[in-house]
Amino acid sequence: PYLAAFARAAPTSVEAVRAGILKHFQELATKPLSSEALKRAKARAINLHAAPLEDAVTAASVINRASLYGLDYTKQADYASRISAVTPEALQQFAKTSFTRHAVGVLMPGD
Repeated sequence: PYLAAFARAAPTSVEAVRAGILKHFQELATKPLSSEALKRAKARAINLHAAPLEDAVTAASVINRASLYGLDYTKQADYASRISAVTPEALQQFAKTSFTRHAVGVLMPGD
């Protein structure tokens, strides 16, 4: 699995933003997320996933993309229940095993 994080920053703040993102990922592996923070994250993930699917064209695009990559598009239907089932312990274990390597890319205006 991979995780992508995107952040906008002034050119003078790129390093501070990069360090902050990496610190946050490392903390996810070493400290359990509070139940309140996890509740907010789950709600955000579920809402961000569901909103575009209310549009038929976007829903068709999601199904098409899943089919293109050989993925099971029917998993879209139970996304909310799978996200709701995530526990702080499961998130911490995922972070421990998945956040072991990283790469950082910087795109500057004009590139």
